[in-house]
Amino acid sequence: MVSSEDASVQTSNRYGHGPASLLDKAFRSSSIAADSRTHRVPGHTSQVDTLLRSSTTQNSRTHTLRTPTSLLNTALRSSTIAEDSSAHHAPAHHALVDSFLRSNTPPNSGENHVHSHTSQVDGMINTSTTTISASSSQSLERRARDVEGFRLFTMAELEAATRNFSGRNRIGGDVYRGKLADGRKVAIKKKMMFQLLLKKKKMITSTTAEILSRLRHKNLIKLFGYHEGNDLRFAVYEYVENGSLHHHFHDEYNGDVLSSWRMRIKIAFDACRGIEYLHYYADPSISHGHLKPSNILLDADWTARVSDFEWSLVSTNDAYEKARSDDVYSLGVVMLELLTGKRDVAEHCDKTIPAPESISEEELKKILDPRIGAPMLKKETKAVRLLLSVAKKCVKPNSFWKMRPKVDSIVSELGKALSLCGGSPDISSGRIPVIAEHSNKAEEFPLHELVAATNNFSPDNKIGVGGFGVVYKGTLADGREVAIKRSESNSKKKIEFEDRLSVFEAELDFLSRLHHRNLVRLVGFCEDKNERLLVCEYVLNGSLYNLLHHKNKGSRLDSWKLRIQIALDACRGIEYLHNYAGHPIIHRDIKSSNILIDHNWTARVCDFGLSLTSPGYNSDYRPKKAGTRGYMDPEYRDQNVLTTKSDVYSLGVVLLELLTGKKAIFKHGKEEISLVDFASTSIQIRELEKVWDERVEPPRHHEKKALYVMGDTARLCVRSEGKHRPPIDNIVAQLKEALEVFNDRE
Repeated sequence: MVSSEDASVQTSNRYGHGPASLLDKAFRSSSIAADSRTHRVPGHTSQVDTLLRSSTTQNSRTHTLRTPTSLLNTALRSSTIAEDSSAHHAPAHHALVDSFLRSNTPPNSGENHVHSHTSQVDGMINTSTTTISASSSQSLERRARDVEGFRLFTMAELEAATRNFSGRNRIGGDVYRGKLADGRKVAIKKKMMFQLLLKKKKMITSTTAEILSRLRHKNLIKLFGYHEGNDLRFAVYEYVENGSLHHHFHDEYNGDVLSSWRMRIKIAFDACRGIEYLHYYADPSISHGHLKPSNILLDADWTARVSDFEWSLVSTNDAYEKARSDDVYSLGVVMLELLTGKRDVAEHCDKTIPAPESISEEELKKILDPRIGAPMLKKETKAVRLLLSVAKKCVKPNSFWKMRPKVDSIVSELGKALSLCGGSPDISSGRIPVIAEHSNKAEEFPLHELVAATNNFSPDNKIGVGGFGVVYKGTLADGREVAIKRSESNSKKKIEFEDRLSVFEAELDFLSRLHHRNLVRLVGFCEDKNERLLVCEYVLNGSLYNLLHHKNKGSRLDSWKLRIQIALDACRGIEYLHNYAGHPIIHRDIKSSNILIDHNWTARVCDFGLSLTSPGYNSDYRPKKAGTRGYMDPEYRDQNVLTTKSDVYSLGVVLLELLTGKKAIFKHGKEEISLVDFASTSIQIRELEKVWDERVEPPRHHEKKALYVMGDTARLCVRSEGKHRPPIDNIVAQLKEALEVFNDRE
């Protein structure tokens, strides 16, 4: 669902210095119209005005300018804003004007293809870079099937869903509630093409849609698809029941929702979690660019979910720190609004709000929203002060943007604040629906393409064996390197094939719905008679198991910092599964051979063939036991008790592998011994040096602290009873603390 509020320029400016607000300032003094009046627009925006007043193409043909759209198209055919780079060096965000105008250039008449203009600006790519002509819809439909649930809608479908855009279905502004033929409730946002330029809005196009459709997080709104005509653009979003934070704050104050400080802090925490996912765990990384209360929606469980990605930008390298900092500023403004109930606090925050640590109880009471008043409990007061402290750091002026905190540290602080209020940072409910049709989720390959990609499944291309089958390295016809998982087709028993089919369906289902930089991505699949193949991205450096235990001396990991970083990456991938993928997912087969290391030495969890949604949501379901000896939770192995803490046990074993360099089960003299039994006691009695991997240079004095943090975390993870093991978010926090020991010394 999208915002029901079309904010004015002044409203947009309050929530940040991102591309939206910068363009607002540039356009404030000029109304770009279709007539020939002269406009004096400061700076680079005058180029837009020049283009709009241009009405003659280079080949001197005369065009009748009947609509604003045709005026834009004519102007664009005759000029390119950025062709003369020596004469015109637009600042990064103003170059978005160029990218937007280029994206509206129509394909040549009669041609059936997509024009793609990627505007790279200081390491950023405008997500709205491709304009699709009406004649290219079939081509886009083929691309659209690669993304789960994403599709092009016809105008007839949208009219039927909204009862011809009935006033009764209008939520606010140009947003309509609708119901699709398959029963899904949606919110449909309508924009005229020329409005998009006048209001500095970008249109949703194929590149945007493909990126957004891959995003899966409980604190983000899902994009289902879109429709575009000659002058109108429609984006079809997931509908959420309880509207926007802005609506509850200012249009119709809802005391039930906002009358508790715990709930307000929870909303801030949820929104920050959504932005954290975009910044650090979406692949590629994304900055939102236009965060404000009307773009924070509340679902049926009153979970806050970030929406409206019309200004979102995709990073191609590390040069987009400023854009991420702008998102942090906007988060700070939202936090101040949650605290004070006022809209215009951020700009004068330094003058009007004292430092939270020195503010008196009376001063705090004056600052806080009078509709809720000061908190009554000491812990709650401490939580509110913590929220205020974080908010003030976020809204440092633009000249000090580098001093604003990173969103992951904000999440950590708000998690503490929420705990003080008696709330849990990680609350999940419900069950993931089973999706039967896989053709809408991933590219379907014919078998002959995968045969060619792997040299007929040559033994030379074999790179491993997973829960689903043998894994081969392959090169597709377009040059992409992939890992192809093939189920053996020569089974003697039908039941064996049915078991493999179940694993295939499970892995395809999970992979097509998950998107996180610490999880391996699905590319596509193949079903051909008895053949079942999964096509995943190829991860360059292979498995953690091979790097740790391979006999090749050059393959081992010789840095404690890197080992802790790998542990943190793997735990973040599992944290996403347990807490943020929608509803809890249990991997069931976490081990070092299912953790792959990419070209940047980032760890990525793979092999979801045995994964399940949490059985707590279906108490009658008792799956067959699955897992790997040495990594398997003893409660699950002996009592068939399966919870997310089963994954925590397996992660603990992986942490011990990273610390000791030993396998989960290894030979000690003539006997086999469990790594858990070997290492736990030494860690507990503070004799870690007896078991750490001697192939790595001994840690310096300050680094020992980091290893003990990791060791203690591992020891807690492998406790025999699940109820005594830490939750995954605590493990992530501990490993972040361990890694900071190294970062602080650099």
